[in-house]
Amino acid sequence: MKFSPIHIIIGLVLISTKAFPQEKSNFSNDRVLECIAESYSSDLEDDADLSNILDELEQFIESPLNLNIATRDDLQRLIILNDFQIEKLMAYRDQMGQIYSQQELLNIEGFNEKVVDDLSVFITFQSPVDVPKNYFKNELHIRSQYTFEKANGFIANEDSIKKFSGIEPKLYLKYHVDKDGRFDLGITAENDAGEEFFTGSNTAGFDFYSGFLGWKGEKAIRKVYLGDFQIKTGQGLIFWSGFGKRKSSESTTIRFSGQGIRPYSSTTEYGFFRGIAAQFNLNRFDLIAFYSNKNSDANISEYDENNNPAAVSSLQTSGYHRTESEISDKHSLNIQTAGLTTKYTQDRFSIGINGGFQKFNIPVEPNEKLYNQYYFRGTENFNLSADYLWMLNKINFFGEAAYSKSGGYAFTSGLEATPSSEVAFSVLFRDYKKNFHPINGSSFSEFGSVSNERGIYSGLTCFAIPKMTITSYLDLYETYWIKFNSLAPVKGYDFVLQSGYSINRKVSVYMRLKTEARNQNASVASTIKRDITVQTNRIRLNVDWEPNENINLRLRSEWSGIQEEDSLNKGWLLLTDASFRTNNEKFAATARIAWFKTEDYGSRIYAYENDVPSNFNIPAYYSKGWRYYLNLKYNVWEKISIYFKLSQTRYQNDINSIGSGYSLINGNRKTEIKLQLRFQF
Repeated sequence: MKFSPIHIIIGLVLISTKAFPQEKSNFSNDRVLECIAESYSSDLEDDADLSNILDELEQFIESPLNLNIATRDDLQRLIILNDFQIEKLMAYRDQMGQIYSQQELLNIEGFNEKVVDDLSVFITFQSPVDVPKNYFKNELHIRSQYTFEKANGFIANEDSIKKFSGIEPKLYLKYHVDKDGRFDLGITAENDAGEEFFTGSNTAGFDFYSGFLGWKGEKAIRKVYLGDFQIKTGQGLIFWSGFGKRKSSESTTIRFSGQGIRPYSSTTEYGFFRGIAAQFNLNRFDLIAFYSNKNSDANISEYDENNNPAAVSSLQTSGYHRTESEISDKHSLNIQTAGLTTKYTQDRFSIGINGGFQKFNIPVEPNEKLYNQYYFRGTENFNLSADYLWMLNKINFFGEAAYSKSGGYAFTSGLEATPSSEVAFSVLFRDYKKNFHPINGSSFSEFGSVSNERGIYSGLTCFAIPKMTITSYLDLYETYWIKFNSLAPVKGYDFVLQSGYSINRKVSVYMRLKTEARNQNASVASTIKRDITVQTNRIRLNVDWEPNENINLRLRSEWSGIQEEDSLNKGWLLLTDASFRTNNEKFAATARIAWFKTEDYGSRIYAYENDVPSNFNIPAYYSKGWRYYLNLKYNVWEKISIYFKLSQTRYQNDINSIGSGYSLINGNRKTEIKLQLRFQF
């Protein structure tokens, strides 16, 4: 790894800067959600769905978690606290009784001002005797999204035929019911732009429906869910529906906190189960049993003599059903999954055994390529795994080992240590064989899959200087077999250093340096194909200024550089945000203006955007141009809120089209509008 003098200067400045106390901000909600979003998708190149994670945190913002009655499962769902902090919090509560304030949390071992500030967004300190035991909460969201510039799929050809036969707006509906914290009901419906609505292939209305009905008990039967759900156990090697842990600026929080059964309410049309799941508790044993029978989208590669699908090459994850080919792939593959997990807990030690079986109604046969020689093929798969957690003083040891029908295995083990409230560190080793095939896993990885990878990760967080945070991680990794964009097994490293501090009570600054290098197929034309080392460097400087309790201003500059042999492709992003909200939270507004210039798509830069509820956006900035948006919220009255977002991206440099295929827009700009209503009753 090479460091230029500027890197050394930056490090000295960060370490030597004096910090000052910072009062809690009225804009903490947005700041914490943004931090979590960018942490969970730190690479930002994945089309990862964060809605299930952030949507649950938004619910905690609207209905804060009472820290005086919160269970371990509740605290794990916050994803802010590690196991050591949860253990110390519950022990403090058992010994001292009711917790009354944020300041009191600082008396708990493992808690510091940053953790308490982040946690305060989602919690309350209500007395246990004042908690209502009988309540009935309903919440309804309705959203419409429209792009003003027409994509090619909406434009009729010379025969007056449109490739997209559906409506132009994107529609969304979500309804949730909570009765006494014991009964839970949710319905989610979505119709993408271009999909038919109450016509053609969607005579029932929306293109995608999801729903669940749940019950929670306090005796032997703890949870029962019917409909759509997720299973999250161990370290995610075989069961972890939805988005898993990744490398992030929260460098030391790397352990998966298995949450068992979770209801599913996202609009992502893959990665969840549909059926029935139940969780039981027998003294020190927890048991989960589930069965799922779900039709999924897949790319059909073969048909039989009756023109029925006979094989699929891969699962289709876009969720789009706008064209004839997309509609023909809809629900073309039936997947049945059954699983059983059991966990034994004794004081600060737990061990779990997990097993699952999966069956496809037609074979999965990926198209033969050199890089996919070890992909799953066939109609059946099974997984077995064992996981453990041992909390020894201030160190958490954890891990999981798994085996699949193919004979491949996967293993991960690590530790999280909190020697004091000022320092935390973590280490993780992972080894996923190239022929390991998880049923529904999503564990810690570089490439997003639990296969064909091994590596070692170390992270450090330091709060030694008051009101200053320094985080860093280093990940060394390699693959056993080639990837789709390499001619040899990949070997690389990833390093991040981030420091944040308060200049005074109203101004905070953070700087992030990220550098990564690995081999991949040369992009330049060459008679002899070969791999080259590609190094990616990114530097971000972010300043937040809160002149008063109603206004927050932000300035950000980010540079990216992609080094390929003798060429360096650079990118710049400059943006400014302005946020305003009234003291009574009745009205809030956020506006952004961003200028970007990159020399190619590889040097693109990502930045999180404020959006309407349950919709999270981290767009890519590439080429040259401007992007701006206005986001508004107005509480009509206590039970009704209106949300509005208008955004536009305008390109320069003679760009005359945006996108590709039937989604291509002719022109240099794209303008979107979103309108959402929320009813609570």
